[in-house]
Amino acid sequence: NYILQHIGARTLDHTSHYKSIFSGVKISEIEQCLSDNEINKILKECHDHIIRVWGVKDGEAGGTLKKFKKIKKGDSVIFIYDKGVIAVCDVLMTIEENSDFSMAIWNDSQYQNIYFLNNFTEINYFAEGESLLNKIKKILYYKSGTNFQNLIIIDPDHDRHALLDVEMDIIRGK
Repeated sequence: NYILQHIGARTLDHTSHYKSIFSGVKISEIEQCLSDNEINKILKECHDHIIRVWGVKDGEAGGTLKKFKKIKKGDSVIFIYDKGVIAVCDVLMTIEENSDFSMAIWNDSQYQNIYFLNNFTEINYFAEGESLLNKIKKILYYKSGTNFQNLIIIDPDHDRHALLDVEMDIIRGK
């Protein structure tokens, strides 16, 4: 699956959320918020003891949490903003409802559904003309003016997403 994670404006580079995907987080800063099993899974993949993470809220009526529960190891996360893509990563693992972790990293308990990321690639793909976000909305059959949700999970095997596969290949340089 592809996960489109909208991060808002490109100017987020000063926020702790933005830094948690670009700089990563020292495992020593988060180990008190994780089980031994979770720490061991991370350490198997992160030899420099730094992990990239992103957290999402439950969403209205738990809508985002329902989508979050569909995320699995190996899914590709595409961090997108209105005009382009800033990074692509793969999901290492997820944890749900860990407000202690959220407070430790983002000083906010609402981002308690966390995915841990590896194979980080900074992209800096900027769409010319129409925004990339609008192109993706059209590919996914969003109507004009529809609010783009912050977390969208896309099954690349579904026929209507074939164009998105092509766009993602271009972004990844394939």
